[in-house]
Amino acid sequence: MPDGAKRYIDLAERAGLTVERVKRGRHLKLLCRASDGRKATFIAPITPSDHRALQNKLSQMRRFERGLAPDDDPENRNAAGLRHGANGEEE
Repeated sequence: MPDGAKRYIDLAERAGLTVERVKRGRHLKLLCRASDGRKATFIAPITPSDHRALQNKLSQMRRFERGLAPDDDPENRNAAGLRHGANGEEE
């Protein structure tokens, strides 16, 4: 498991998501699946500088699990900022 990934995996599980894959680069990329089968990739810094970064990421994950898009996105992108087709695949 990549360094720093465990705390984000724990966050995803707390939000009700299943983590299918974790990639590490400058940021972590977590491929997560919601209980209804939708998938999204969440990008997270390995060493966040904002003290609320983990809480904000948890909020994004919870919104995705509930099927909600961010308030400020008129194109109905998911909480990870990616657009998905009807079958849950990235477009």
